[in-house]
This record gives sequence, structure tokens and C-alpha cells, in this order.
Amino acid sequence: MDADSTQLGDIEIYTPMEMLAKGLKVLGWDETNMTSRLSIKTKKDRFRGHYGSNPHVAAQMWEDLQTTTVEAARIDPSKRNLLHFFWGMHFLKRYPKSSIEAEQIWKVSENTYVDYSWYYVEKLRALKAVKLCWPSDNFGDDIWIGTVDGTHFRNQEIAHPDIPKDPSIFSFKHHSAGFNYEIVVALRESKIVWFSGPHEAGDWNDIKIFANKGLKAKLKRLGKRVIADKGYRGYPRLISLPNSYDTKEVSKFKSRARCRHEKLNGKIAEFECMNNIGFRHSKEKLQACFEAVAVIVQYKMEMGEPLYDI
Repeated sequence: MDADSTQLGDIEIYTPMEMLAKGLKVLGWDETNMTSRLSIKTKKDRFRGHYGSNPHVAAQMWEDLQTTTVEAARIDPSKRNLLHFFWGMHFLKRYPKSSIEAEQIWKVSENTYVDYSWYYVEKLRALKAVKLCWPSDNFGDDIWIGTVDGTHFRNQEIAHPDIPKDPSIFSFKHHSAGFNYEIVVALRESKIVWFSGPHEAGDWNDIKIFANKGLKAKLKRLGKRVIADKGYRGYPRLISLPNSYDTKEVSKFKSRARCRHEKLNGKIAEFECMNNIGFRHSKEKLQACFEAVAVIVQYKMEMGEPLYDI
């Protein structure tokens, strides 16, 4: 137990400033750097550039991983290690492209870095049970509950046994291999309430995912509707599209709702693991990365980086 951490039972808690100092220290910042005339904002920028979130968000996630009631997310005290938590965050944010890159930063072998990183990626991912979920009140009396959009993320070309390139994973948005994710963002708050994926981008366009992967059935069963772009034609009772008959106010509302969703997509794409044509792990690992990143983005939105109001 470090002198500047607080122990409650068998829990280690750090203040945002302590988390900032520790995160920079493991990156090689010495006492001179920490006490330099660099502003707190600059130091936080450096922290965020390596770990994908501000220190206060990282501190809250670290605490929640120890206190959550979600069994799959809770850290085994025998495996609790703040350095390894930083490795996991760094892996998601920067996605080192080679063993040399990881070894230069962390002074450990790639296997050591990757193994411990994945442990914390999986723990963060498991928090989806409480962070990325449909509200228990089913949005109350609201009928229009969110925006839906398919988002493509690039991936390394996967070898096909018979042809040079596999058309099933071709992303027309990126002109490279990729996978498509369906995401629903609530209208009343900055919250991801539904996601589905990864789906092969060449085989699964937005409307096909909507119709066949659960969202259509859920909306129909619950009597709810969503807003989307023109790629979602064919379901006027469930989806509202841009419409020339809309009033100016309604048209503006729909436009801002869709732009707000694009902002969410951008927050996810800030993590290199989700925006890297050289992603070299399996589809299952890509799913783990997406869910962990989505959890981190949800924390960020709840703790100071919300999507703008409509």
C-alpha cells in the first residue's frame, strides 16, 4: 500500500491529483518534471494522451473496479495493481503497434504488457452491465428515446482461404477491412443504452443490423422509436428520418440529435484500438476493446464531458 492512497477495508482509493501523479510517474516523469512550471492542464493533457481519460475519471473507474457488485468486473485483490491498470488504459488509447513500442515505454516484454493489459480490459468491459444498459424504467412515457447509427471501425485485413481480400469485411466508409457497430444514444441524457457488434462491414449494413440483431424487435415490443439518417429507410413506425415535411423546429431537432450521435462516435474513435487499420487481434478481442472503450467514454460523459443538449 502506497503512503498516498486511502485504504477502506481492502480497497485502494486515489484522489484525482494522486492518480495524475502516479500516471505520469510510471511514464518516466521524475520529481523535477512533476514540480516544474508546467500547468495542471498540460499535465492532464499528457495523462489523457496516454490513458484516454482525465485523472478524475481514471480514479473513479479504479475505485469502481474494486467496489462493483458486477462479479465479472471486480478486481481480485491478489491481482490488484495500479500499474497494470495503466497498462490496460494505455493499450486501449494508444494500441502500441509493435513489441518495441511497448517495451520502450514500459520496460517490460510485450507478452507481460499484453497479458496484464487484457486483464484490465476485460474488467472494464464487464462494467457494461451497469454503464451501457437500457434504463429500468424503459424511458418512462417517452416515445422518442434516442438516436441509432451504425459506426464502422477499421481492422487489419483478415486472411481469406480462397481470395486475396475478404469482401465480407470491406468497409465502404474507410475503403479497408472493418466492422460495423450499432449504437443507440439516449435523447434525454448522454448515455449509450444499446449496442450491437462487431458485424462484418461488408455483409452487415446499418438497416440489416437493425432488422436482424434485436433492436427492431425491442423497439416494437416496448413501443419506442428512434431517430436516424436516411440509411434506415423502411421502418417509418419505428424510425424517424430527415423529412422535407418536418417543420423547421423538428428538422433542426433531428439534425442536432444526429450530430450529437456523431460526436459520440468521435469520442470512441479517439482510442487507437478502435481506429487502427493495423488492429491485429481477433474479432472477439475487438469486441472486448469496443465494450471497454464504450464504458470509458460513458464514464467521461457522466463526469464532465457530456454530449451537448438538443
